[in-house]
Amino acid sequence: MHQLLNRKIWGLLLLLFAVVLPFGPAIPNIVVGLLGLFWLLHLATGKLTLSKKRIGAILIFIGYFLWYLLTFFYSENVDFFQRKLTMQGFLLFFPVLFFTLPYTLSKKTVYAILLGFSTSVAVLVLLSLLKQLPVYFEDSEQGLQYLVGNSLSTAVISIQYLSLSLYASFAVIACSYMLFVDMSFRFKRKYTIAIIVLMVFLSGALLVLGSRTSIFVTALFLFAFALYSAVRHRNFLVPTTVVVAVVAGCTFFLVNSQTFEERWTEVYNFENEESPEDSYWGGTGMRLLIWDCAVKVVANDPVMGVGVGDEIDQLTLCYKVYMRNQLLVAGKTFHAHNIFLQAAVRAGLIGLFLFLLFIIYTAWTAKRKKNYLYLIFIATFVASGMTESFLQVNAGVLFLAFFSTFIYTNNTEALADSSDT
Repeated sequence: MHQLLNRKIWGLLLLLFAVVLPFGPAIPNIVVGLLGLFWLLHLATGKLTLSKKRIGAILIFIGYFLWYLLTFFYSENVDFFQRKLTMQGFLLFFPVLFFTLPYTLSKKTVYAILLGFSTSVAVLVLLSLLKQLPVYFEDSEQGLQYLVGNSLSTAVISIQYLSLSLYASFAVIACSYMLFVDMSFRFKRKYTIAIIVLMVFLSGALLVLGSRTSIFVTALFLFAFALYSAVRHRNFLVPTTVVVAVVAGCTFFLVNSQTFEERWTEVYNFENEESPEDSYWGGTGMRLLIWDCAVKVVANDPVMGVGVGDEIDQLTLCYKVYMRNQLLVAGKTFHAHNIFLQAAVRAGLIGLFLFLLFIIYTAWTAKRKKNYLYLIFIATFVASGMTESFLQVNAGVLFLAFFSTFIYTNNTEALADSSDT
């Protein structure tokens, strides 16, 4: 009885964290404190579970973070290192939490947590839209600018549009997996309709936020899952309805908005031909210059990297030395815009190896155990991280630290079926 009560409390705490995660960083940190207290109570009563296998898994998950700590000893910018340390600590906290507590959740609870997160992301987007709409109607010429990118994502809380796009992307992908792929779990009709509405709304949110990589990754998974469902279940109505709704919405925005047309033009604007030399622009052209400097910085300190404290300083120095004036915008700092280059700049080839070891080993283990949801999660994070440095921001670190361990330790394919939701 006591074990069952603790399991329910554990599930509720995880649900609470998933719901407040998009509204970070302050509120999620409070729930982290509750999770920490829950863990300490188990430690004090000797109810934690630890084995050689679990210790090995923890080390795989936290290896990159441990090397991250060692970079303190050769980072010159100690203040920057210390500002990032607390945030990166989640990469240690959640693996220890999940691998030492003796609770496995039911599939119903796991899906409730994923749906709670997805709904919370949608609520954040909706609140942001409602706050920006009066400004949109007041400015007839530039009104749409208030409903896209950072103007939208920062309307309610301070979250970068790329991070919010990552959240929305995974929410759509997770919902489509639960709805179209998992044959062992069936939602009641009213919940199915609600999930479809949620997916369509978040797909539209992705479009207005404007993260092209997230849009592409989401569309790829969505179409793949819809096709799988149509073929495997011999049911074309639901997946076709979702795909048509998403495509129609995307087409409407792209055809009728000059703002979106300009953002997509940046994808192939490699040479920045239309922008003044000393101005900031986005897209592929900017990232090519950043990646070139990131490679140069890694080449100078290939084994150990420049240290977490000096990563931005060294990249900025490269922009100055090679006169990358477009990246020297007052008040802006441009990091590596790639999770692997970011790891190499920070911690050298050793840090990159440890980060790759975490991704490859967990993906291989998940494949062997048929933990398909984890494979989907890590593929979403890696694909989205090819053009962004999500480990540079609190939202990205929390997202990876929580969901990687949560989904890895709660394999939905291995969980006993629960009653319909």
